[in-house]
Amino acid sequence: VMQCACGGETKDSMSISKLHDLRWEFVICKSCGRIDMDILFDYSRTKIILKGYQARLFYREQTINSKNSNEDEE
Repeated sequence: VMQCACGGETKDSMSISKLHDLRWEFVICKSCGRIDMDILFDYSRTKIILKGYQARLFYREQTINSKNSNEDEE
């Protein structure tokens, strides 16, 4: 189990957009909500597109206007 800088426990999480062929994986702190270790893959997880904060920004930018479509959130 990984630990956040705040001392809280972290968990693996992801958000998937089939529409945009994107899979954003990250670690989130259960206590403070801090997100870290972002990796953006294509949907089938065969290619790394971006890592770090830029991965998060790109995923949000691509998916923000289509939240009312068929998006799978986990």
